[in-house]
Amino acid sequence: MVEKRQVFSVDLLERFAAKGHGNVTCMAAGNDVILLGTSQGWIIRYDFGVGDSFDIDLSVGRAGESSVHRVFVDPGGSHCIATVVGSSGADTFYIHAKWVKPRMLSRLKGIVVNTVAWNRQSITEASTREIILGTENGQIHELAVDEKDKKEKYVKLLYELQELKEALTGLQMETASVNGAIRYYIMAVTSRRLCTFTGTGSLESVFSSYVDRAVHFMELPGDVLNSELHFFIKQRRAVHFAWLSGAGIYHGGLNFGAQLSLSNGDENFVENKALLSYEKLSEGSEVLNPGSMAVSEFHFLLLDGNKVKVCLLFLQGFLHMKFDLKLVFWQLYFPKKCLVQHPYVRTVSHGSCLNSIG
Repeated sequence: MVEKRQVFSVDLLERFAAKGHGNVTCMAAGNDVILLGTSQGWIIRYDFGVGDSFDIDLSVGRAGESSVHRVFVDPGGSHCIATVVGSSGADTFYIHAKWVKPRMLSRLKGIVVNTVAWNRQSITEASTREIILGTENGQIHELAVDEKDKKEKYVKLLYELQELKEALTGLQMETASVNGAIRYYIMAVTSRRLCTFTGTGSLESVFSSYVDRAVHFMELPGDVLNSELHFFIKQRRAVHFAWLSGAGIYHGGLNFGAQLSLSNGDENFVENKALLSYEKLSEGSEVLNPGSMAVSEFHFLLLDGNKVKVCLLFLQGFLHMKFDLKLVFWQLYFPKKCLVQHPYVRTVSHGSCLNSIG
């Protein structure tokens, strides 16, 4: 008789991941680097590639209590952006992997950043190049920071949601070279909408073109604890996307060689779109209500209360693997760039334990 092998397992990485700086409020991961934000305004950086960690205090000089609202890190683990909120308003900081002190991005003062999209094709260890930020008040900004300058080169307001001003909760960006020009493809999500923006030239020219034409969007009903947007990257190119929406997981393939024209003049790069409803993934009378999601080449990993559930992407059904750690899960991330990836799970109880599933 052949013994069944467990495809996924859970390992404890750090038992007291917040290091006494309050509760973990947010997390980001890239290339074996994990960044945790805490309720007392600290960033804890873990580099599991070299086996070290250090703490950064973002609350210095701020009046009243401060909490890290969001933290972001690029796929290479070099560039970090973090937004701190509190009684004195919102501040956003940039931290390079080589630094021990953060730099405040003064042009973003008062703006609550919810999501960041990195330009994977052009980013380097020394420069973020152009990146886009999505905010709580429905704005998209462009930003660039060079490590040697220690401050933002520029901040540009690119676009603002008009008809329904909602918080932007997810952004993804992909680029391709076409006849010597850069073509941008951008996805943005709110709690109920997925919007797409496409065009060539600069980011500013792409978004300015939507002053005179409608934005292509998909709207889905329902509420979700945390609307998320993910691209799965294979050989430095996004190949499929998944949106954690209130109605289910809206997903599809991405083909940047296709040029199917939409009625508003946009080029459509999305193929084989489908909605995987939570009813199909629920067991018994209990309806699935995931709080976070990670995407591999073949799986969706969903956080459902205190359980992690693994869904086969193409079969649209759960593997019989559920991990009950008797903790409150909040987020899932894939920090590695390789194809066989290990999502790190952040928990916020019992000392803010940090676990990995692989």
